[in-house]
Amino acid sequence: MHARFSFDQDSSEQTRNSYLKPDIVQQRQYTLNRLDLKRGESVLDIGCGPGLLVSEMAKQTGSGGLITGVDPSKPMLTMAEKLCRDQNNTHFQQADAETLPFENASFDVAVSIQVLEYVSNVDQALLEIHRVLKPGGRALIIDTDWDSLVWNHSDRESMLRAIELWESHCEDSYLPRKLPTKFHRAKLSVNHINIYPIINTSFSDQDYSYFLARSICNHLSDTLTIEQINAWFQDLVTKNDQNDYFFSLNRYVFEVTKN
Repeated sequence: MHARFSFDQDSSEQTRNSYLKPDIVQQRQYTLNRLDLKRGESVLDIGCGPGLLVSEMAKQTGSGGLITGVDPSKPMLTMAEKLCRDQNNTHFQQADAETLPFENASFDVAVSIQVLEYVSNVDQALLEIHRVLKPGGRALIIDTDWDSLVWNHSDRESMLRAIELWESHCEDSYLPRKLPTKFHRAKLSVNHINIYPIINTSFSDQDYSYFLARSICNHLSDTLTIEQINAWFQDLVTKNDQNDYFFSLNRYVFEVTKN
């Protein structure tokens, strides 16, 4: 599923830690609010990562519900299983989005957060979501369009180059603009579209953009010199020191139902 971006133990732990920062905690709460899960519902989390959303959804659906998380990364699943070990209404399985190992009409709800942009065959993944949803079942899908990025930097060309190289870390960095057509082909009706912005006016290890900048630096290490990477990152630090820091990125929220 994550054809260009895989998770070993270290990167899995770094990603989990980033999910515990305020920006992503708030996004997770927003996701739960939009899902509005009912007691007893069965839910599939596609690309569940370290299981933080699964754990929260399990609390909402209660003992009569079942939250199933799938992810291609074994280190992620190990963390998820450990987190949810005392929640009997959770289950985890190694799988990818294009070949879900479940019977037809198995779930009331499917959720996919920041996953489809990493999937090689999004059309097939959406067909799988349609297949495993019960009639009238619903799905919540959130992905980033990296063209929406606004990041204050003194060297515009350096920033554009860094982001251009970063965009290669996923399969489709502009996926959200294409999703309505893909939903139609998969016979998933779009009920609601919204934008979830992440905005930072500070640059600290508590901010999403700090984690993103660190990830970009790691990604650029095979392409740019260490001097170029350090200069790019240091400019963001300087902007923060001068109270001139600004970052904004849009994630696009799609709520769909099975036709």
